Amino acid sequence: MKNSAVLHCKEATANKWWSYEIKGRSVLVKWGRVGLDGEQQTKEFDTDYEMQRFVETKMREKRKKGYEEVTEQKLRQEKTIAEKLGHQNKIQRMEFVDWRAKSEPSSGKLRVLLRYDPEKAVYIEIVNSWSKDIRRLLLTKTESWEIRSCAEGSRVIEFEGLTRPPENFVEAVRTALRALYAKVVEVVTQRFAALGARNLGDDDTPISESTVLSIVQAVGESASADASVVQKFAALGARVLEL
Repeated sequence: MKNSAVLHCKEATANKWWSYEIKGRSVLVKWGRVGLDGEQQTKEFDTDYEMQRFVETKMREKRKKGYEEVTEQKLRQEKTIAEKLGHQNKIQRMEFVDWRAKSEPSSGKLRVLLRYDPEKAVYIEIVNSWSKDIRRLLLTKTESWEIRSCAEGSRVIEFEGLTRPPENFVEAVRTALRALYAKVVEVVTQRFAALGARNLGDDDTPISESTVLSIVQAVGESASADASVVQKFAALGARVLEL
């Protein structure tokens, strides 16, 4: 049994961490939301057996709830992003969309694209894990908008009430997306470089579904974004994210 471990919950809208550290026959347990200091408690034991049984039981319980062991460095990265994005917020959806902005538009339609086009736009949904409220952003390389209300049809998103969002919030979302994309690129470079750029997908040849799933499994789900967002980035292939 290791003297310490850090676990991170990555399921649904959860964004939590839990850790233990053994000191003699004491176990220091810490837990909380990513981006917050959290709480802690020290457990004292009379025997090594009782201490070991406690740790093993807690580890099993946490794994059943969706926690996975991570490094301290990984958790620090997630905390940095969570502090900027807001510890209760998580990017739950991303779509590549066709939208041409007019001067100060108030309504319009977004056509959902099957593939990424850096000259067009990205639609983002951010869910608050406490209130379940959803904020919707529309991002281009140079513009940022927040959608107040929308309705969806067949690969079409109609919106009204387009306003300018707070710059610090938008930059936090962009930072989280860039960090996640960088992680996907890192995994592709380290584990899938042998495939070659064309086999990962170019303008004419889409990336294979099996390769996308392999990349998603290797990257894992981020505290700041749902696995579906990781999948979108994995499917970019040889394209470069411009956001």
